[in-house]
Amino acid sequence: MPQTTYILERKLDSTPATAFNQILQKKYQEQCLQKGKDIALVGVNFCSKCRNIENWKASLYAASGDCIRELNN
Repeated sequence: MPQTTYILERKLDSTPATAFNQILQKKYQEQCLQKGKDIALVGVNFCSKCRNIENWKASLYAASGDCIRELNN
């Protein structure tokens, strides 16, 4: 059984912070807290010109909801 639940929000020609903040504002992670797994929140920005991931921002949270580590590209 997987030990981590991943929540991804994608944006086009924006910023990874915008995507990441949407996850936090809309509280997407709250429904996963009772599952007893760590949660990775990932905000990704895609560039329409280069047709690829431009940058990303992520944080890893414990099942308790405490932030374990922040990750950035």
